[in-house]
Parts: sequence; structure tokens; C-alpha cells
Amino acid sequence: MSSYLQSTNQDNIPVWIDQDETFDTSMNEKYEIIDECEYILLLILTNNEYSFEIDQWTTDDVKLFLISKNLNSLLPILCEMNGKFLHELYKMCLSNRESMFHTLQREISILNINNQSLTLLIYLRFLNEIQKYIP
Repeated sequence: MSSYLQSTNQDNIPVWIDQDETFDTSMNEKYEIIDECEYILLLILTNNEYSFEIDQWTTDDVKLFLISKNLNSLLPILCEMNGKFLHELYKMCLSNRESMFHTLQREISILNINNQSLTLLIYLRFLNEIQKYIP
């Protein structure tokens, strides 16, 4: 399938459908095609929720990651971290899993927000989920 310009049946509105994900198309070519359209709807589908390296994540990306993976109990201590810090934390967890589990558990209990605690299952799920985004 290819990218093409088509008109809808009812209103004869030009619609550009980019089914090939024309990332290599020059911006000028895209502007020319899009310029002919009255409305633009951009929908990007990817296999991963986070298609870029963890080191580029913002604090908002980290929060969204934790929430989307149902790792909410980690939010109080990780919400201010960006991707680089999260990557460093992951390395620390790998180097000493048990000690880091207890450290994170202690930090969460000190903050004691929403009476959440860090269970071993949540900790292991965190390590498993974050590992997918480590280069």
C-alpha cells in the first residue's frame, strides 16, 4: 500500500492517507500534499509505548511508564526521575537486587503516601518491565 491523496465520497474533502509511514519523504513533499487537505488527522501506531531510549525519557515519560505498567507504589520515590536516573537506578538494582529492594521499600515507607508499600512482586515486575527499554 502506498501514500495517496483521496477524496471522501460525501463532501469531496481531500484526505492524505500515509499507509507507508513515509519517514523518508522530504518535508516539502509532505507540505505540498498536506496543503491540499482541509483537515489533518495524525495517528501514529507503534509496537512499543516508548519507542525511544530510556535515557531520553522526561519525568513525565517516567510517570506514564510507571502508571501504565501498574507500578504506582513506586511513583512517590521515582516521580522526579528522568530516564537517565531511572536507567542508573536499574543498574543499581541489577548490581545488588536484595539491597536495592530494601532501600526502595524503606524510602516508600518513609514517604508513606497513600499507605502504599513495595512488594517483592512489584519490584520484580519493575525490573522486568524496565529491562525492555534498556539499550
